Amino acid sequence: MRETDTPSAIANDGRVGSLDPGPSWSAQAGDQALRVVVLLAGLGLLVGFFLPWLRLGDFAEMSGLSLMVSSGSAVDALAGPASGLLIMIPACGAGLIACSAFGPRASVIAALIAGIAILGFGLVTLARVFLQTMGSGMWIVAGSALLAVGAGIAGIAGRRSAD
Repeated sequence: MRETDTPSAIANDGRVGSLDPGPSWSAQAGDQALRVVVLLAGLGLLVGFFLPWLRLGDFAEMSGLSLMVSSGSAVDALAGPASGLLIMIPACGAGLIACSAFGPRASVIAALIAGIAILGFGLVTLARVFLQTMGSGMWIVAGSALLAVGAGIAGIAGRRSAD
C-alpha cells in the first residue's frame, strides 16, 4: 500500500479489499418484493389459465385450456386460428415462477418478456375479434364519439388561448 492511497482509492483499485458493504437493506427488500411479485404473476398465469375465461349464460364456460384444445367455429371466432399459442400462458407462468428463484435480474427479464408476449397476443386477438364482429353502425358511433371528444378538447383549448 502506498502512502497516497486513500481508503476509497484502495477500494476502487481493488488491490486491498473492498470497503463496499454490499446492497443496502432497502435494495435487498426491493429485490425480494420484486421476486415475490413475479412469483405471484406466474401463479396467476397458471391458475387463471384453468379458470373460466368466458361464460355463455348458465350453460357454457370456457377456460384458456378449453379454448386451446377445442375446435369449431365459435372457438375460432373467439381464440382465432392461433389458439395453439395459448400454451404460452402457462409456459410463461411456469417460467416466471422459476425465474423468481434465480434473482431479480432474471425475474425482471422474464417478467418483461412474458408480459409483452401475452399482452401482445391478447391485444391482437381482441383487435381481430373487434374488427371482425363490429358492424358499420358501431364504426359510425365510435367515429362520431371521437369527433365529439375532439371538438370538446378543441373548444376548451380555444377558450383558454383567448383568455
